[in-house]
Amino acid sequence: MADADWGCDNHALIAGFGLQAAWYGFNLCLLNRTLTTPGLEINLAWLYASSVVGGILIAVYGFAMMISPLPRGEPQH
Repeated sequence: MADADWGCDNHALIAGFGLQAAWYGFNLCLLNRTLTTPGLEINLAWLYASSVVGGILIAVYGFAMMISPLPRGEPQH
């Protein structure tokens, strides 16, 4: 029972990290939305949007693992 609680706590930390990364990436997008790269001449917000998408995907993974049932009959490692 304690191992299942520990796993849920770990996945909550993973989800929290993902949300934190998405939040900082979003703030960087807002901060750099007026700047462009000199070589490619694209908005720098597109560069930092990748951290928003990545953070959201990490958070989705963490939440999915928290609510997924444990497999039966197999030992937890």
